[in-house]
Amino acid sequence: MASGAIPSSVQPGRAFGKYVIKRFIAEGGMASVFEAQHQKLDQRVAIKLLNKNLAQRPDVVQRFEREARAAARLVSPHVVRVIDVDTADDGRPYIVMEYLEGRDLEEEIRHRAPMPVGDAVAIILEAASAVSLAHRMGVVHRDIKPANIYIANERPQKVVKVLDFGISKVDSPTEISATSTQTMLGTPLYMSPEQVRSARDVDGRTDIWSLGVCLYECLTGQLPFMAEEASAVIAAIVADPIAPIKQLRADLPDPLAAAIMKALEKDRNNRFKIVDEFSNALLPFAPPWFRAPPPSSGRNSVPMPKHAAHLSNSLADSLEDERTVADPDAAPDALRPIVHPQQAQGAFDLTQAPLPGAETSQPGAVARTTAGGDKKKKPMSDSARIALAVGGGAGGVLILGGIFLYITLHRDPVPTPTIARQPEVPPTYGRIVVETGGCAIRIDGVTREPSLTGWDVTPGEHVVKCTTSNGTAKEERVQVSAAQTKKVTFTGM
Repeated sequence: MASGAIPSSVQPGRAFGKYVIKRFIAEGGMASVFEAQHQKLDQRVAIKLLNKNLAQRPDVVQRFEREARAAARLVSPHVVRVIDVDTADDGRPYIVMEYLEGRDLEEEIRHRAPMPVGDAVAIILEAASAVSLAHRMGVVHRDIKPANIYIANERPQKVVKVLDFGISKVDSPTEISATSTQTMLGTPLYMSPEQVRSARDVDGRTDIWSLGVCLYECLTGQLPFMAEEASAVIAAIVADPIAPIKQLRADLPDPLAAAIMKALEKDRNNRFKIVDEFSNALLPFAPPWFRAPPPSSGRNSVPMPKHAAHLSNSLADSLEDERTVADPDAAPDALRPIVHPQQAQGAFDLTQAPLPGAETSQPGAVARTTAGGDKKKKPMSDSARIALAVGGGAGGVLILGGIFLYITLHRDPVPTPTIARQPEVPPTYGRIVVETGGCAIRIDGVTREPSLTGWDVTPGEHVVKCTTSNGTAKEERVQVSAAQTKKVTFTGM
């Protein structure tokens, strides 16, 4: 949208409800996005305003409002936060969201692909955690693509956010009607075969396919299917085989390549059943900082991978949601609770650990649970009876105090459950750091974007080449082991 085409109601400096418009950011097929500021809170926000030519279409308005509802239900650091929803003076609905600084994965791929394995896997894992939470809330995104995966600068770190739930499928009869069987929703390049056939008849596995396509593109710089016409792309998605990713990126570990190709199985029954399965397959190839569990907050804290930590909190907040299922085994896959690796291995089960106050107590006996689970009575000692007699002479209040004191001093201590930490994943990659005066770097023939921290590489010998702007070139062969950082210095160029 050119500056002159911006309606007067959203010109920079104009009041817009509780906000003041600062600048135009971008325009999409459905809406335009503006930077704004709350007039009283001085809060920086982004306003997504439905385009005027679509405001008279009830189906589009319904889809736009559904985006706001879907995003508002998902409380996660990896979903863009919806702050407010309202209607402009001209009748157009708009969504107020948190303002993000950074760039989307589409731009990241354009500048960096083929990306280092650790970087690409970390981005997809963070996006997958948002998608996983959405599935547990009954929401299928249906338009996962690099343009909807945003790498936000939330200092001191970057956080991946999933955007645009505008064509999401919500498991509710009142929501499904917004998608007609004749309408194809989504971006064809990232659509699954079943979504190509019918956007209505899809489940969470369509998002797994799209995440797989995004990771394939991050690691190779190419899409699985490319054609000039959308119809040709759709035909290829349905009928043509996918080029194995190792044909395009031979240095990828076999298990990682296998996980990506499984996510891209044309028959959805052969894919991962839920997003968490795909994430678990990718996790060993994430950077070490990503795999490290956060510090425990208490003795009963459950260590878990960083990428899954927020899911536990979000799910706890939604336990009273109408979609919470009492029997996980009877629930659809998309609604099953997360099973952390430690629980799957039987390392611990906090639900079976004795809790403070679990013992029953009566005057004259203390209940003790045997290994077989039966309750046995332990006779009270003579000293205890004397204590009770003295207490009785002093009055009923002292009797209660004596009982409490006896139980406190004599009951069995509550055993602390043993919590097994997740085993360390052996490092899969080494790292090459290049010190140079500004030449272009190629490693094994692949151009690398400038990086102060270097690039992940597989263990083995690598050729590092430095080329200056005047064509002068030098190269070195370096041997790198797993978990080793090798520094290469080019001087005199």
